[in-house]
Amino acid sequence: MRFGDFPPWAAVLSERVEALARREGEGDDDDRRLMTSAAASSRPAPMFDQMILNSYLPGEGLRAHVDLDAFDDGVVVASLESAIMMDFYPPPPPDPAPAPDPNPNPNTNDDDATGDIPGGDGDVPGNATRRARGKRDDDDVPIQVWLQPGDVLFLCEDARWTWRHGIAARSHDVLVSEDGESARRVERGHRTSVTLRKMRHDAHELRVAA
Repeated sequence: MRFGDFPPWAAVLSERVEALARREGEGDDDDRRLMTSAAASSRPAPMFDQMILNSYLPGEGLRAHVDLDAFDDGVVVASLESAIMMDFYPPPPPDPAPAPDPNPNPNTNDDDATGDIPGGDGDVPGNATRRARGKRDDDDVPIQVWLQPGDVLFLCEDARWTWRHGIAARSHDVLVSEDGESARRVERGHRTSVTLRKMRHDAHELRVAA
């Protein structure tokens, strides 16, 4: 991890990514924008002031996460050397409204109010069923993006702030054809990723005692 001045090779990469983002961000065609206007055209130079260089061996992964709030909108990942399948997880649904109390009798004690499920095994609290109903079946089903060597990934807006991204820990990926009728196994090789970010202005402030 590095802050501030980049080494020469990283400075060149940052400049090329910045030029790509600003060029593709021009115009009103949202589908062609690699970075939003707020994350690109209006961002003061330099566009990036923090870098992470990671090296991955076959079988290694990346825990699904959202980048820290200390960094601005517009996170860029340059994927090098080996192809990889990156997983994107949508944000969880909002918590459901509490279920109405089926027994509003004020004389009911606490044990009865959150008692065991009738007919159950006796070890699952009643409110656990309400929590389970609020979980979508597809919460952990990712949208997969195939990154080839030299691809540059731009994360902006919802993709930056609410969607988690990660890489499954395995030695190969499976590519399915567009028609879904065939698939092929692709062995992973050594991969290098370069993440470029910009610290938010207020993130430079020390908020705790030194």
